[in-house]
Amino acid sequence: MRGVSAYNQPLPTLSPHLAGDMAVQLVWFKKDLRTVDHRPLAAAAEVGAVLCVYVLEPEQLQAEDADDRHWRFLRQSLAQLDGRLRQLGSRLVLLLGQLPFVFSWLHSACGIARIWCHEETGNFTSYQRDRRVRAWCRAVGVPIREIPQTGVVRRLVSRDGWSGIWRERMREPITAEPRRLVCGAAAVCGSSDSSLPPELQPGPAWDLTAGQTQEADSAFQQGGWEAAERCLD
Repeated sequence: MRGVSAYNQPLPTLSPHLAGDMAVQLVWFKKDLRTVDHRPLAAAAEVGAVLCVYVLEPEQLQAEDADDRHWRFLRQSLAQLDGRLRQLGSRLVLLLGQLPFVFSWLHSACGIARIWCHEETGNFTSYQRDRRVRAWCRAVGVPIREIPQTGVVRRLVSRDGWSGIWRERMREPITAEPRRLVCGAAAVCGSSDSSLPPELQPGPAWDLTAGQTQEADSAFQQGGWEAAERCLD
């Protein structure tokens, strides 16, 4: 595994990105790896071509509280997400690198019209990363829409009224899965991630089409929403 410092590169000078209809709506998948009840995906799909992205971040991969079982669960979940996105007409682009460097490369490659994602409640590492991404978005003029999905309310001046916000969020209807997606991945890497810059490719261990993503061990929780639904049933 490369050291984190290998990804602390200066952001490249951006070439003029593609404008208008050719710019993509980037859907940044974080913890919610579903296509149903995923408001960022549904909202982006209503606007135009979507580029569905998951970024493997070295800071997270090398964290002291990370374990192989976490990455096994994540690989299974990402493989199922990619399979469903392909059925809808798109696919998942899996990238390795530090943010916002990865987004800067994508923006120079195809043009990002807007970034859609969920608000994330994570650790200090993800908090700092989100701050870097928002700062980059402001600097280059790329709007970012972070959609809340939990009871955590950001930037509250007072906790008075929090319960009303929580009830309103909990009453929101389930967001329907998009019927069809217009895929924006071709502008970045065609039909295969092998055309991506080598430093952004996660490597064969993260090949979502390989049989290893189906690895099973009865001692561990299985990844993917189908396994979750079976557990709930």
